[in-house]
Amino acid sequence: MTSTSRRPSFWLLQLGGWFVYGVAVVVTSVPLRHQRDYVAFRATYILSGFLGSFLIYAICHSVWKKRPTLLASLAWCAPPCLVLGFLCSAASVWAEARFGGPGRSFSWSVALGSTTGNSFLFLAWCGMYFGVKHYLTLERKQLQLAQSEALARNAQLQALRYQLQPHFLFNSLNAISTLILDGRAQDARKMIARLADLLRNTIEAPDTHLVALDEELIRIDQYLAIEQVRLGDRMRVRRDYASQSSSALVPRMILQPLVENAIRHGIAPRTEGGEIFISSRVDSKMLCIRVLNDFPHSSYIAQNPKAPGGVGIANTRSRLENLYGKEYSLQTAQPRPEQFEVTLSIPLLFESASGGSLAEVVIR
Repeated sequence: MTSTSRRPSFWLLQLGGWFVYGVAVVVTSVPLRHQRDYVAFRATYILSGFLGSFLIYAICHSVWKKRPTLLASLAWCAPPCLVLGFLCSAASVWAEARFGGPGRSFSWSVALGSTTGNSFLFLAWCGMYFGVKHYLTLERKQLQLAQSEALARNAQLQALRYQLQPHFLFNSLNAISTLILDGRAQDARKMIARLADLLRNTIEAPDTHLVALDEELIRIDQYLAIEQVRLGDRMRVRRDYASQSSSALVPRMILQPLVENAIRHGIAPRTEGGEIFISSRVDSKMLCIRVLNDFPHSSYIAQNPKAPGGVGIANTRSRLENLYGKEYSLQTAQPRPEQFEVTLSIPLLFESASGGSLAEVVIR
């Protein structure tokens, strides 16, 4: 917190606190308003206390720089409070004697006797000062901790997202290499061109974690076009997207590893190929996305028991947990023996009218 932000807080508490205290003294003194000695004593008591609080402020500010504990801070300020309490008491007794009328005289014993109340008032002021300081320090530390956690989570999300890109690129280059070895140079050139378009769009896109579902589906179509070159008629794609889900926000590249897994472990190993069905729907306050694909025969499953998962599913779970905590669901199932299904459910978020994301309100 800067000095400019501290100053209004001090003046608000200083002036407001003394104003309330002064009003309270005035209200309780109304029945004795005709006694000049009492009025002079009370008026001087409040005025000297108010002026003395500025000296106490300077002392407290100096003590605070040493960063002692609350009790140690009050111990440091107790002697000055005692001295100031006596001076304010002496000033009040002097005003009572000066303006109280004939027969009134200054008494050191009376001044000393009322020192305790004044000293306690200044000590209470010190307690309020250090209490506010400790509260603001704790609040600042909590804010810094929250910012550090946010930066760490952001770095982890970026690392997880960037982990997908070389994984996807490696698989794509592998496929291009296979096409060349198979003598399908024309298909290899076509695949390279489509891969370049996809990578260009990925690089030029804003570096944000959340994008509209429409944008994510465009990238998925580009990826499917690349795989279509390799698989041809062996891969069939069906889509069913709910209109109200088109502008919903989803993590960038969240579907690509799921679709990649569906092709690599589902469609590609099948001699006859198969179908991928991608759908989206809105269920209450959740966005549900489903990727259903044909799956190899039981003999392939027996030889590759870990095939459906891989880096894609594990990476996706980690990203979703970082973004949404426990407010997400990623389930895999086999509706039929030769089908594999991934169902993703995340909080339904939209971009605000001002251009900012509402995700900050919902996401941890």
